[in-house]
Amino acid sequence: MAEADRLPVYLVREVHNYGGFFGGDTVSLTASPLTAPNETVDLTIADNVFANLTDRHHVVEGLALALALDGAEVRQAQVVGARDRAVLRDALQRPPTSPADAARRRPLAYHCPACNLWFAGAPTGDGPYTCRVCGATL
Repeated sequence: MAEADRLPVYLVREVHNYGGFFGGDTVSLTASPLTAPNETVDLTIADNVFANLTDRHHVVEGLALALALDGAEVRQAQVVGARDRAVLRDALQRPPTSPADAARRRPLAYHCPACNLWFAGAPTGDGPYTCRVCGATL
């Protein structure tokens, strides 16, 4: 989504809570745009707007999210990367349903030195390859 639609990418700085003030299916956090790391924005994201997250409890500091915002409301969210490869894997990978399923799974992630993020999937382009998050040449 981030590379195709060029949605702005935000890096999670701090997670305030899971579930909102009266409970529910949200996560409240502070994030910074990848293009403006010194700016911060407070967001509450409903569980149902995530396109590819396994569980909102996997939203942690260092996760990169491509977000479609309508004012302060998040309309669409997708995990596109993370500072740590294990965090990315946990956010995107559903538990295996059988031993054969576990054996077939191979995490496919690449590291970009420009944005210092691990991103899911193969780099874009036929060469030179580019980062799926920031577009830098790898």
